[in-house]
Amino acid sequence: SVLFYHILLLLLFYSFFSFVVLSFCLFFFFFLMIRRPPRSTLSSSSAASDVYKRQVLQRTLLQLLLVGSAMATSTQNPMIASLGDRQLFQYRKDPEAKLDSFTGLSEHDRDEMWSFDDGSTLQSKIRSLENFTVDTFIDVKLVGFDGEGERELKLLEEELVRFFQDLKPETAVPVLHPDPTYKHTLPIKIRNLYQVVFAKHDLTRRINHVLHQELVGKGKTRVPIELIDQIIEADFKETSLSTTLYILNPKIPLDRHGNRIAYTYFKESWPCPTSVWMGLEERYLWVDMSSLGTPEYGPSTMGQGVVTDYALPKLAHYSAHGEVLSHELISHMVSLVKRTCHHIISPSLDRFPMSMAAHNTVQLIRIRDSPSPSNSQFDYKAIQTEIGKLGLANQRIDFREHTTTLAECIECGVALESARRSITNTPEGARETLTIDFLDSAILHYGLSQTLDRIPGYYPAQFPGHKVVHLILFDLDSEQMLLLDQNHQAVSGSDEMVIALETQAGKLRLDMSCNENAVSVRSNDATRPTLAALLTTIWAVGASDTGWEASTGEVVVDWLWSSGPSVTSALSGGRTIGIQIRDAAHSSLLYSIINDILTETHGFVISLAKYNKEIDELLHHRDHKLFVQRWNILLYKLHQAGLYMSLHNFEHALYFLRSCQHDVNALRTLVHKAGKSLHSSMSCKQIFENAESGSVQMGLLVAGVLGLLLLFVCCLSAGDKYKKQLFRERVIRSKSVGR
Repeated sequence: SVLFYHILLLLLFYSFFSFVVLSFCLFFFFFLMIRRPPRSTLSSSSAASDVYKRQVLQRTLLQLLLVGSAMATSTQNPMIASLGDRQLFQYRKDPEAKLDSFTGLSEHDRDEMWSFDDGSTLQSKIRSLENFTVDTFIDVKLVGFDGEGERELKLLEEELVRFFQDLKPETAVPVLHPDPTYKHTLPIKIRNLYQVVFAKHDLTRRINHVLHQELVGKGKTRVPIELIDQIIEADFKETSLSTTLYILNPKIPLDRHGNRIAYTYFKESWPCPTSVWMGLEERYLWVDMSSLGTPEYGPSTMGQGVVTDYALPKLAHYSAHGEVLSHELISHMVSLVKRTCHHIISPSLDRFPMSMAAHNTVQLIRIRDSPSPSNSQFDYKAIQTEIGKLGLANQRIDFREHTTTLAECIECGVALESARRSITNTPEGARETLTIDFLDSAILHYGLSQTLDRIPGYYPAQFPGHKVVHLILFDLDSEQMLLLDQNHQAVSGSDEMVIALETQAGKLRLDMSCNENAVSVRSNDATRPTLAALLTTIWAVGASDTGWEASTGEVVVDWLWSSGPSVTSALSGGRTIGIQIRDAAHSSLLYSIINDILTETHGFVISLAKYNKEIDELLHHRDHKLFVQRWNILLYKLHQAGLYMSLHNFEHALYFLRSCQHDVNALRTLVHKAGKSLHSSMSCKQIFENAESGSVQMGLLVAGVLGLLLLFVCCLSAGDKYKKQLFRERVIRSKSVGR
């Protein structure tokens, strides 16, 4: 009867699950099919619109199937698909996962749902930990490749899919500057799942209309970014479900002489025009490959990753005899997608390991030349607003400020002067050699780290239990051109210290150029570089131009996306942390927690596996059953954490990772118990072997002693015989003499 009840329950569950999935799919199907197209969509585009809707529906179903299959296969028990989260996910009651969810499971639930043992060895369990993967869904949406763009180019989906299939889908999480005890990659894999999508004709036509209106109607050569970005953002909100890279191929407007107009995009107060952009609040990016006026930007004198006219795939570069070399063009487009993923969508961690406490404090220490306020434009409130967006769960970030002077803090002045350096430089085309002064940030960092506890009025011990990040801002009245390490207004340190520098020298020229024009910054405003340095120090978010390439073992520099709204680049004029950087900051924190869980579990499991013993041989049946249950739950929670990270739900992913620690502690206790059992059995075996070897040695000793005694007895008997024989000979000899 119990078996019949379980079978009936299982059938009811499958029926209910199938009904829910089918209803959800039908709802999406009819919703997408009956929705009216925009008024500007002509009847000729209805077929393409329907194709696009089907592609969106396919991606929706794919994600639903992924979620369902992931939950169902986590422990090979189908009931987990509906009951796992309900039993183990207590985010509302316990958002910090301080309670062990395992203790809330009934004995029946533990036996029915979590006691499945696949018979895998400890080595197999170790390998399963090494396969932790986070999926990233990426839509590559092509705009103007359906015959309505430049040169009426048409690309086939089959060609594009074949090129994307050649991309390596899985890569390990890269780290730029790991500690000496760590590698440049973490034991965590990122799997990029690409899908090529053709945009609706209406999107291409709207972009063509805006470009024609600005370039021909108004006679401009620079288009405001907002005009195109608003169109892209509206399309993304309407149709996209995941991170989307729009590759634009609009028609290039012609001037009155019939020549193509070279245009580019600009944003007010931005130091450099651009042909690429990314959303601040939505996960989309776009690049216009028809922009013939693509600026050239990057390091002025020396450096890698300089963006030239050939950095983007242009039809003009892949045309011969009036025909487009589609294969070469597609290869460059796929390379562009790969570069974007490497630097923006799944960027490298700047350093590792990193940690994020529950309570964090950013302590600004402003050091001035004199007590009177300077003309500083440093916006500490703006930094507080942006950094405040990055807290996860119940994490708290406080901001404090302390002001002193060089006269009060003599050690600060000594550290500042000790870090002064100078170099000579002869600019290209100049006859005179210039002497450039700068501050060595490493020396300045060392001097300040020895001085913190002696700054007048500041007491580091006033923040017990807090992770304190010291932000040291030198607010100087000097009109001298002065930078940190020749090219920076702020730098980050590995020990929770950021150093920033402001002077009254006006505009400072950096070793960066845009269209052969030097890029400059205001010397009295270090807000943006300080914000970038804090992101690196606290969340290990590096510059968007730098990444680690594991296949070559080298640092790769690419400045392409640095002209977009990125606070990590001097080519950007933005002070707002966009959603891409927020995702990178949250992912860095979660990657650090995942690495700690995997490393700790791998350590105590492999310590037992090296003895070639299995856990069921060393634990009592009850303890082995508990080990299997805890192991299944740990794998389930890790899988759910990865799934929620794929869906950009970092709060829920963090909950599951915190909850994993209870299972890791329980598993460690059981493994130690198994280790004691193994130690006891090995000790008994050693005693037995010692006893056996001792008995053999004793037997040999006794045999030797008996042999010696036997030899001694034989010698004695032989001596007696010899004595008797001598006595007889003497008697006989004496008788013969008497005669």
